[in-house]
Amino acid sequence: MDIHESSYQIDNVKVELEHIGEGFFGDYNEEDSKDVPLLRFYISGLIDGNWEELDDCSYCTRIPATAKQEIVDAAARFICKEYSAALKSRGMDNPPKKLGAELSWLSEDDFSDIAEEE
Repeated sequence: MDIHESSYQIDNVKVELEHIGEGFFGDYNEEDSKDVPLLRFYISGLIDGNWEELDDCSYCTRIPATAKQEIVDAAARFICKEYSAALKSRGMDNPPKKLGAELSWLSEDDFSDIAEEE
């Protein structure tokens, strides 16, 4: 099983999409044919010259860690753009929790047009 991860940065905002062992039912269970290894995103901000993970900005998505790299990269870009725009108006000390919860519902299908371009 090939695991794909990604990161993307816009100015002082960075997203990292990683597989940390989560699946649809909690911890990923490779023996369960209905389970899938999922990607989690983390948002960091450049604060006083250092990258710091922002509070309440880490969510598991519905994007399989086995999705094509192009899809994972597109998801990282999308999430970063959404957070970058939100943090410009709110500031690093007031990250939008609701945005993260909404983005946690992203799935591979949301980026299927990327895969169709190949």
